[in-house]
Amino acid sequence: MYCCDGSGSPPRVAVFRADASAEIGGGHVRRCLALANALAADCWTTIFACTRMTPRIVPQLAAAGYRHIAVEPDASPEIDALRAGLPDGCDVLVIDHYGAGAVLDRACRGWARHITVIEDLADRVRDCDVLIDQTPGRTAAEYSKIVPRNCVVLAGSRYALLHPRFREVRKASRIASPTIRNVVVSFGWTDPTNATAHALEALRRADIGAKVHVMLGTTSGNFSELRALAAQLQPTAEFHVAVDDMPAFLAAADLAIGAAGIGALERCCIGIPAIVAPVAANQRANADALAIAGAALVVMRGKLNDASKLAGMIEDLNGDRTRRQRMIDAGRTLCDGRGLERVCHQIAELAQATRRPRGAADDDELALRFATAGDARKVWEWRNDAQARSMSRNATPIAWDAHATWFADRLNSADSAMLIGMIGGVPAAVIRFDRKQGSADVSINIAPSFRGRGLGKSLLSSACELMERNRFAERLDADIKPGNTSSRKIFEAAGFVLVADDGEMLYYRRQQ
Repeated sequence: MYCCDGSGSPPRVAVFRADASAEIGGGHVRRCLALANALAADCWTTIFACTRMTPRIVPQLAAAGYRHIAVEPDASPEIDALRAGLPDGCDVLVIDHYGAGAVLDRACRGWARHITVIEDLADRVRDCDVLIDQTPGRTAAEYSKIVPRNCVVLAGSRYALLHPRFREVRKASRIASPTIRNVVVSFGWTDPTNATAHALEALRRADIGAKVHVMLGTTSGNFSELRALAAQLQPTAEFHVAVDDMPAFLAAADLAIGAAGIGALERCCIGIPAIVAPVAANQRANADALAIAGAALVVMRGKLNDASKLAGMIEDLNGDRTRRQRMIDAGRTLCDGRGLERVCHQIAELAQATRRPRGAADDDELALRFATAGDARKVWEWRNDAQARSMSRNATPIAWDAHATWFADRLNSADSAMLIGMIGGVPAAVIRFDRKQGSADVSINIAPSFRGRGLGKSLLSSACELMERNRFAERLDADIKPGNTSSRKIFEAAGFVLVADDGEMLYYRRQQ
C-alpha cells in the first residue's frame, strides 16, 4: 500500500471502464471495485465509467462515493464521453470489459497516460501497458503475440483481485469438518441460468441435514421457485440478498456450490471445498484449472440440471473428509489472497514511471517496476557477469535451471520483492529486498552496459523509498564485502550508514 506523502502534489487519477448486466454478471465491476477501493485508500482519485446498460450498479457506485462518467458502448463515442467528463485525462485507465478491445485501447492513448487491461480470455489483441489475467494456470507467454512487447503481463491466480476481507478471514490453517454442516450456494449477482434452483434441488435430494445459505444479487430472479425449494430443505434454507460480508459466510462454510468465476477464487483463498459450474464461457478455463489442482469438483455447463448427479457429488463429499481436506489445501495454495496488493504495487509503479528518481540526470528517464517472470533471464545474465560474481558471496556461475527455480520462488514469496530499474524504457538494474524477522536485506546489481553512469544511487534511493512507503520492513540492511568500494559508495549515498565491520560490512539505512 502507498500512503499520502504530504507533498501537496495533485492526487493520481484512475478511471475504471466496467459494466454489469444480467448477461455479463457483476464480476467485472466487483473486481474493479476491489482495486478502486485499494487505490482510493492510497490517495488516488477513482472514477467509474459505465454505460446505461448498468442502471442498478451506478447508484451503488454513487452511494460508495465514486464519481461516474456515462459512456456509450462504442470506441469513438466512449473516448469523447471520457474526454468530456474528465478533460485533463487520467494517470491510469483500467478497462475490464468484454466489449472493449484494441480499438478502445488505442483511442484512449494520450488521454490516459497508462492503460491497464483486465482480461481472462487470452484470445484478442490489446494495446496496454499492464495486462491482468487472474485465471489459475494462465501464463504471460499466452499473451506474448497479442500485447505490446513492453507490456507487463500479470498472469495467474496470484493476481486475483479479491477484497482484503477474504485475506483477513483466512486462517493459518483450515481443517475439514467431520461432515458437511454449513453450505453456501452462490451463483453471482444475476444467475441468468437459474443455477441456484438446480443446486437447491440437488441438496434436497442429498438430504445431508446441513444448514444452507443462499446468496442472491439484487438482480436475481425466480424468487418464488427458490422459496418453494428452500422450504423443502431440512433445515429450511436461508436467503441473503446483496450480502456485505461474504467472507464471513464463507469462513463458516464446509461446502460451497457456485459459479466458476471470481467467487471460485474467493472460496479457494479461504479454503472451502466446492462444487463449481462454469455458467459463462469465460469461466471454463477457471473450472478446468480448479479441477486439475484438485480444489473443486466441476459440473460442466448443461449438466447442472442433472439433480441426481449433483446430489451424488454432495453425498460423496459429505462422506469423504480426506478429500475435502485435499480440496481445502489445494485451493489455499492456488490463491493466497495477496493479488490486490501485487497489482496495486504494479499500478503505482506504472503511474510513477514518468517521474525521475531523485538525483537522475535530466536526459536519463529513470523508473522502477516490479519484476515479472519475463525478467528471469536478464537478471541471470547480470548475476553471472564476471564483475558481479567477484563482488558476490558466491563467485561461482549459477546454472540457468537453478536460477529459474530460485527466481520463481522469489516472485512467489511474500517476503521478497524484486524491482527492475529502467532507463529510457530499458531494464538497467535489479534491486532486491528479502525480509527476515522485521528487517530486509537490500542488494542491487546494475546491468554491465549501464555501469559507471552514476545511476546506482538514484535507483537504490527510489527503491528504498518505495519499500519504506509500503512498510515492507521495519529496517533496511545491507551486507557489503569490504573490497566492494563501488557498492559502499552507492549505499552510503542512498542513506545507509555503517554499523558493524567484522569481515562483512553491515549497513543500516537511516530513517528518511
